[in-house]
Amino acid sequence: MKVCLNHLVIILGWVVSILCGCQTNQGESLTDIEQINCQFDIGNRATCNSPENCTFAEENPDLDLEWYFTLDLPKIDQNEQAQLENEFQKNCLSEYFSTQGMVKFTPSSTIYPVVEETFELSDLAMQGTYSQIQEALSLEIISSYTVLNPNIDCSTLTIKSCSQDPYCRHIMGRRFDPVDHCNFGYEPAGCESTWRGCGHIIVILQDPEGNCWLFNNTCTPEGWGSLSNSCQSKEPVWSSPLCQE
Repeated sequence: MKVCLNHLVIILGWVVSILCGCQTNQGESLTDIEQINCQFDIGNRATCNSPENCTFAEENPDLDLEWYFTLDLPKIDQNEQAQLENEFQKNCLSEYFSTQGMVKFTPSSTIYPVVEETFELSDLAMQGTYSQIQEALSLEIISSYTVLNPNIDCSTLTIKSCSQDPYCRHIMGRRFDPVDHCNFGYEPAGCESTWRGCGHIIVILQDPEGNCWLFNNTCTPEGWGSLSNSCQSKEPVWSSPLCQE
């Protein structure tokens, strides 16, 4: 099954432009995905990267949420035409979502969802409801997706409340003693969005009570101070033994 085809590529010298007929014919109403003038195959349903969030979205189909898509696009180097081809596909998909009432947006880099296994940024971000998006989840171009609730500020939740919200997760860290050179094992230190992108570097911070903490990535509690002299250790903190309570 094909979604309507209208793909014309014009090459003139070094200028490559792709003309996308992403609008419906004048006078027609767009009520079905087959009326969009882009070429997409219907395939298996895309993989949800955050099952609990997706279940919540399906149970609340009219709730306005943020959707992040990883698209099945060809890997490209510096080929200008291939880059434009990929942009054409993304723009066509974005145009279809827009006709359904969804809004494209550029998310903050601190919460931009990533594919957990590869840490690649999502290709397209849209805001809207599950009712507006459910039909498109069977397009082959969408390989996976995740969903966030923009109405929830996970950083304001308590440790207990964080575990009860499907859109939030604990920030895990290790509290350590820089004098005895030991740590107290992993424990929740705060709360964050389930798909907040994290950089893979070790971070040492001090909490408001003056305790020293070690985190394995850049996802850390908001408002915590940077490394202070009292948290400096002569030995590598990440290889320290467990403290004896």
